[in-house]
Amino acid sequence: MANSNITGNNVPTRNPAVILDQNPNTAIQQMMDALDALRHVYSEENQALESADTRRFMDLQERKISAAQHYHDTAAQIIEHREKFAKADPALRQRLQAMHADFSKMTETNLSALERLNKGVKRLGDRIVKSARDAAMRDATNYRRNGTLHHQDRPVSMGINESA
Repeated sequence: MANSNITGNNVPTRNPAVILDQNPNTAIQQMMDALDALRHVYSEENQALESADTRRFMDLQERKISAAQHYHDTAAQIIEHREKFAKADPALRQRLQAMHADFSKMTETNLSALERLNKGVKRLGDRIVKSARDAAMRDATNYRRNGTLHHQDRPVSMGINESA
């Protein structure tokens, strides 16, 4: 089969950084290594999210993207040549499936942690906007027609982008 860099669903892939071994068992081991590297990054990211370590979380993003791209390239090659890999050792294929199942659970945990982080950031943003509005109401003054200062009793438009 020609190496056309097309996945099973006809979505072009970029030129892969890794070329899988011709031996199906070795290639599946390469796939498991790529998945294990991605799992390791997700595990570190989950720990960073649990401990609210934003710096560590941000530092992991480049590694996560790199590991995910490596995994994608490996998976695309296996899908492209799936007939050849169907001949791999069944125990090795089962181990890969078990790793995929474990990885799926880990991604669910990761998504839940990211959702919690998102909700926390939204609550913080809402609190900041409310505090700014309260301060504007408390400290708002304006000039009357005769030039004297007057305390503002009605709500003040702040003109800030609250989506930030």
